[in-house]
Amino acid sequence: MLKSRPDPGKPPGEGNRPLVTQSNVSFVIRLWLEPRAAPGPPEWRGHVFHVQTRKGAYFRQLADLLKFVEQKAGVTPPEP
Repeated sequence: MLKSRPDPGKPPGEGNRPLVTQSNVSFVIRLWLEPRAAPGPPEWRGHVFHVQTRKGAYFRQLADLLKFVEQKAGVTPPEP
Protein backbone atom coordinates (compact mmCIF):
# COMPACT_ATOMS: atom_id res chain seq x y z
CA MET A 1 0.00 0.00 0.00
CA LEU A 2 1.19 3.46 -0.90
CA LYS A 3 0.26 6.15 1.61
CA SER A 4 0.66 9.90 1.51
CA ARG A 5 1.41 11.29 4.94
CA PRO A 6 0.14 14.56 6.37
CA ASP A 7 2.55 17.41 7.09
CA PRO A 8 3.76 16.86 10.69
CA GLY A 9 4.13 20.63 11.13
CA LYS A 10 0.40 21.27 10.75
CA PRO A 11 -2.35 20.08 13.06
CA PRO A 12 -5.16 17.99 11.51
CA GLY A 13 -7.78 20.03 9.71
CA GLU A 14 -5.43 22.85 8.65
CA GLY A 15 -4.91 21.85 5.04
CA ASN A 16 -3.54 18.43 5.90
CA ARG A 17 -4.60 15.69 3.52
CA PRO A 18 -5.89 12.43 5.01
CA LEU A 19 -3.93 9.25 4.36
CA VAL A 20 -4.72 7.89 0.90
CA THR A 21 -4.18 4.23 0.14
CA GLN A 22 -3.53 2.64 -3.22
CA SER A 23 -3.42 -1.12 -3.82
CA ASN A 24 -0.89 -2.65 -6.19
CA VAL A 25 -1.48 -5.89 -8.02
CA SER A 26 1.33 -7.69 -9.85
CA PHE A 27 1.26 -10.22 -12.68
CA VAL A 28 3.90 -12.07 -14.68
CA ILE A 29 2.78 -12.80 -18.24
CA ARG A 30 4.69 -15.16 -20.56
CA LEU A 31 3.93 -15.42 -24.28
CA TRP A 32 5.28 -17.85 -26.86
CA LEU A 33 4.58 -19.17 -30.34
CA GLU A 34 3.60 -22.82 -30.61
CA PRO A 35 3.50 -24.76 -33.89
CA ARG A 36 0.12 -26.11 -34.95
CA ALA A 37 -0.51 -29.80 -35.59
CA ALA A 38 -1.97 -28.96 -39.01
CA PRO A 39 -0.01 -26.96 -41.56
CA GLY A 40 -0.22 -23.24 -40.97
CA PRO A 41 1.31 -20.42 -38.97
CA PRO A 42 2.19 -20.94 -35.30
CA GLU A 43 -0.32 -20.03 -32.60
CA TRP A 44 0.23 -17.58 -29.72
CA ARG A 45 -0.02 -19.16 -26.26
CA GLY A 46 0.50 -17.68 -22.83
CA HIS A 47 0.59 -18.05 -19.08
CA VAL A 48 -0.36 -15.43 -16.51
CA PHE A 49 0.79 -15.60 -12.86
CA HIS A 50 -0.75 -13.51 -10.05
CA VAL A 51 2.12 -12.72 -7.69
CA GLN A 52 0.08 -12.04 -4.53
CA THR A 53 -1.93 -15.29 -4.59
CA ARG A 54 0.67 -17.38 -6.45
CA LYS A 55 -2.11 -18.63 -8.80
CA GLY A 56 -1.67 -18.96 -12.54
CA ALA A 57 -3.54 -19.87 -15.70
CA TYR A 58 -2.70 -20.81 -19.29
CA PHE A 59 -4.54 -19.08 -22.11
CA ARG A 60 -4.90 -19.09 -25.91
CA GLN A 61 -7.21 -16.09 -26.20
CA LEU A 62 -6.53 -12.54 -25.02
CA ALA A 63 -10.04 -12.46 -23.52
CA ASP A 64 -9.08 -15.30 -21.14
CA LEU A 65 -6.00 -13.39 -19.99
CA LEU A 66 -8.06 -10.25 -19.34
CA LYS A 67 -10.72 -12.23 -17.44
CA PHE A 68 -8.06 -13.72 -15.12
CA VAL A 69 -6.47 -10.30 -14.49
CA GLU A 70 -9.84 -8.67 -13.81
CA GLN A 71 -10.82 -11.42 -11.33
CA LYS A 72 -7.54 -11.30 -9.41
CA ALA A 73 -7.32 -7.50 -9.43
CA GLY A 74 -10.93 -7.19 -8.30
CA VAL A 75 -11.93 -4.79 -11.07
CA THR A 76 -14.69 -4.81 -13.61
CA PRO A 77 -13.92 -4.22 -17.27
CA PRO A 78 -14.77 -0.83 -18.79
CA GLU A 79 -18.00 -0.52 -20.73
CA PRO A 80 -17.55 -0.66 -24.55
